[in-house]
Amino acid sequence: MRTDVRTWLRRATFLAVFCMVPLTARAEDPKMVFMEYKVVAFGIAPDSFQAQPKKLWRVADTHLRLEEVKHPETGEQRLVIVAQPDVWVIDRIKGRGRHDVDPGPTYKVKFPVFTASGSDEIEALEMGREVEYFREHGAKEVGEKTVGDVKCTESMVEIAGRKLSLYTRKSDGLPFQVVVLIGDRALAVRYLRYERGLAVDKALFAPPAGVQIEEAKKP
Repeated sequence: MRTDVRTWLRRATFLAVFCMVPLTARAEDPKMVFMEYKVVAFGIAPDSFQAQPKKLWRVADTHLRLEEVKHPETGEQRLVIVAQPDVWVIDRIKGRGRHDVDPGPTYKVKFPVFTASGSDEIEALEMGREVEYFREHGAKEVGEKTVGDVKCTESMVEIAGRKLSLYTRKSDGLPFQVVVLIGDRALAVRYLRYERGLAVDKALFAPPAGVQIEEAKKP
């Protein structure tokens, strides 16, 4: 069955559930991961909004920050910040945002690489945990390949009847591209920057100064 890539993109913004864990400076605390990425897919024009880079910061299952570029049609520039149980969705152009509190009972940040796949197993592949996912699912190295002028090692696994490939840089072993085959077409997420082991910057997980925040209405 053919999957509409644009439908996937509309649903692939972010999926977050949250966990109450304090962000402190203890030595055992997890480090921060930073990624700048873009979607690479058949039928998506390189200069379209859907193909523009996004920036993502993540700390374990507890904190997340997503920055998008300005949308040419809506004029919105969205910023999403999660610091459990708090969630802010902000329009940086208007300087306004909304604050919500996740009700639980499960509190964990989740940010799938691919959504709308129809498979919970595939949606369990999360940004910042690509290498671990492929390792845990018994992926096999299938050789070296040059992707976008970058020399990579390809690892492949079949999940829920679909083939997934992870391309890691030969230079440092960090992810460069993740691909899932949808029918006879490939949908890929390419990492323009990927940094691990960063010190946690608390300021990234709080609303910027000067933004007007509206509290979400309680159900």
